[in-house]
Amino acid sequence: MKKKDTTTLSKPLQNYYRDLVGFADQMITHETAVRSAFQNLLADTARTYGWMLIPELGKKGLRRVIPDGTLRDINSLPRGYWEAKDTKDKLDTEISKKIALGYPLSNIIFRTPERVCCIKLAR
Repeated sequence: MKKKDTTTLSKPLQNYYRDLVGFADQMITHETAVRSAFQNLLADTARTYGWMLIPELGKKGLRRVIPDGTLRDINSLPRGYWEAKDTKDKLDTEISKKIALGYPLSNIIFRTPERVCCIKLAR
C-alpha cells in the first residue's frame, strides 16, 4: 500500500492508515487481520457520538446473522452495522450473499481495504 500523508488527519484516521500500511508491508491480506484497522477506527468514531461498536453481535431474523460489528446508542438501539471482507473478496458478490442471508440493510457498511459500500435503507 502506498504511504499516505496523514499529518492533517485525526488521530483515529492516522492510526487506521498506519495499520493498513503495516499489514501491507507484512503482506497480510486476510479478513480477520485487516478488519481490525477499520474496527478500531469505527469504534473511536462511534464514541464521539456516545455510541458503542459491538463486534460479532448476532441479529435474529429469518436466519441468525452476525455482522462483524453493530453500532448501538446509549439506549441499546442499533444505529448501524459493519461487515468486513478481505482484499481477495469481490465486494459486490459478497454483498449479494449477505443480502440473501438476511443481513440488515439499514445503515450498513460493507468494506474491503480498497473499497467501501454504504447502504442506507429506511425500513
